[in-house]
Amino acid sequence: MALVRLGARVGFLGVLVAVGCSSPAPPAPPVGTLKGTVTLDSLTVPKGFVVVVGMDPNSALGRGAINADGSYTVENAPAGPVRLFIELPPLPPDMDPRLAARPKGPPGAGKGAGEAPPQPFAGMDDLPQDERRALEIARSIPKSYLSPHTTPLVFAVQPNEMTEFDIRLSSKAIGLPDPSELPGGPPGPLPPRRP
Repeated sequence: MALVRLGARVGFLGVLVAVGCSSPAPPAPPVGTLKGTVTLDSLTVPKGFVVVVGMDPNSALGRGAINADGSYTVENAPAGPVRLFIELPPLPPDMDPRLAARPKGPPGAGKGAGEAPPQPFAGMDDLPQDERRALEIARSIPKSYLSPHTTPLVFAVQPNEMTEFDIRLSSKAIGLPDPSELPGGPPGPLPPRRP
């Protein structure tokens, strides 16, 4: 019986030693602060979120609200090369560009034809003017800006610093950046280029 107790104590002591001797946690990845304004074709985007995703798969994700004046701040944004995309505010399902397919531009417009403007939403007349404007602008943002996999917005956040970046969205179709044109070459895997 005494031998069993001694074995249990030695086993428990071994667990304590193993826990106490474990290696320290790896250092947190570097972060910075990103701030600026968001516009769509020179119109202030007054609602939504700016989401920052690091090119390194192990990096964190940063997110900051877009204010009524179009300004945003993302605290603890992953430092280094990042992709930025827009997260829309909640929209009625028939207004949400992520759910509704928009007709493409005129036939024969060829490469670079943009998406047709969204059709008016029946319930818009009941909303206050500033809310109606905000929803119209939000639903006009092309789908490519709404996903980390398709966004053409690539930038570098400085570690432990405030970095300013004004996000100028365009309603016209645009291609993804050429990785060879980025400072320092390609920062990592980019989404596939559109033809």
